[in-house]
Amino acid sequence: MRSRIHGGAERQMALLSERISKAEGRVTIIDSTNGVMRELTKHNPAVEVVTPEKKLVIENSLVITQMSYAFCINDFLTMRGCEVRLWSMSSLPLPHMYLTSRLGILGGLFLKPLRRRYAEGLTNIRKSLFFQSLDSSNSISGFYNIELKSEPTLTLTDAKDYRNHESEEKERKSDVVWIGRLDTSSRIFAVSKLVIDFAEARGGSHEGELIIIGDGGALSQLKRLVVTLNMTRRVRFLGQVKLDELDRIVAGSEMLIAQGTSVYVGIKNKVPVLIVDFFFERSLSNHMRYRFFAETDDSTLGYAVTKKADLALVTGRSFDDVILSLKDEEFRKKVIADQYCKLKKIMKNEGQKIERLYRKPINPNDHLIPSFFLDKVFFRLRDIIIRSSKRQY
Repeated sequence: MRSRIHGGAERQMALLSERISKAEGRVTIIDSTNGVMRELTKHNPAVEVVTPEKKLVIENSLVITQMSYAFCINDFLTMRGCEVRLWSMSSLPLPHMYLTSRLGILGGLFLKPLRRRYAEGLTNIRKSLFFQSLDSSNSISGFYNIELKSEPTLTLTDAKDYRNHESEEKERKSDVVWIGRLDTSSRIFAVSKLVIDFAEARGGSHEGELIIIGDGGALSQLKRLVVTLNMTRRVRFLGQVKLDELDRIVAGSEMLIAQGTSVYVGIKNKVPVLIVDFFFERSLSNHMRYRFFAETDDSTLGYAVTKKADLALVTGRSFDDVILSLKDEEFRKKVIADQYCKLKKIMKNEGQKIERLYRKPINPNDHLIPSFFLDKVFFRLRDIIIRSSKRQY
């Protein structure tokens, strides 16, 4: 887990390592120099965290990592007799998918010819691919025109975070909170639309502030948008905050708006949670809607909207409708209760489903995984950019 920030993927891997350590007794995490995984797992003596200075040799082991590293993992590790299991936590997990989407016509022109190679590589290891949600599986299947197993592993949650859910709500303000990485690939479009919706809500009469928690390459653009809308007094950027501070801010807010596993922070702190989708073009984000986690039929925490046809996935309410609905205290209480009940069902099912990720026996497949130049260059450049910017996002 080449951790960058204390984000959703890092928390998922930390929870997975804890679950595996209880079942198998010993887990080793390969972390980056940022040390996020070391911090997240420091309470568990059965989890060893290493930060190798050179290429690590691993033998006769089960290696679990994010699907992002599928076709460059052999550049980071020397594996002998190992099985690699790849876990997809997003709708565009591979650099090839991400770049094709981001570069538009240019991406299609230069990267489309590579689809066959990636499709063959995925087909060779399809038994070792695991997906957190149906949306992730379906997007990869559709992109590469291959058939993949579709039963999701679900998202891991920490049961102890929800034991005191029936306690009284804390005193709250009318603040709207966003949690999420502020990257320039998709979240900038969702957060920009949220800022605009907040500024225009019922003529700007909504009380409270919009609090944006997270950091990334889109931060400066978002700040400029806030200045343009003359909203500097009502929109606050807090960057990365510590967990206890995060809980305090969310618990005292009117609602949480998020994508991915950040939605669980709102459920934990007993505030209504709304999900927005991942938009990869600004024009598509104009159609953005807000849907209560409690009112969705599945556990998908945001769909990937990469083209006009994907807009059929976008459902929910307008921002004004959300504000108006939450003024009804009975409705608010029902939303909080329903989202907790939904989470309990997810937690009940996740154990059996997630076991497939680390279930024995090990069937070595490291020799079946090719290395692609595009993936290697992508992650090398990403590491250089992160180090040179001296920011973790």
